Amino acid sequence: MKQISDHDLRRLNRMELVIDAFLINQVSLREVVATLSFLLGHLEEISGSWKDAFQNEWILLEMINAEASGQERKITAEEHQYILDRARNLKALVRQVINE
Repeated sequence: MKQISDHDLRRLNRMELVIDAFLINQVSLREVVATLSFLLGHLEEISGSWKDAFQNEWILLEMINAEASGQERKITAEEHQYILDRARNLKALVRQVINE
């Protein structure tokens, strides 16, 4: 098992912090989507399969955010629950790679 570089560990910890902040309504969906995208793009030594799994969850948040923003509408209760589930999945992926 390969040790995570300090660079990647800092970015993964930041990912977890922004997801946690989103889950308690301290940051917006738009902010969490943008921050996660930025941080994901700056990971250097994380496996491609993990990045793919992360991006598969992240893209669902991006799609809902883009649709709601483009239509200038509020996110429905059903979408909100779906978003929270995706955010929890993202956090689990981050914890998984940190704990390896």
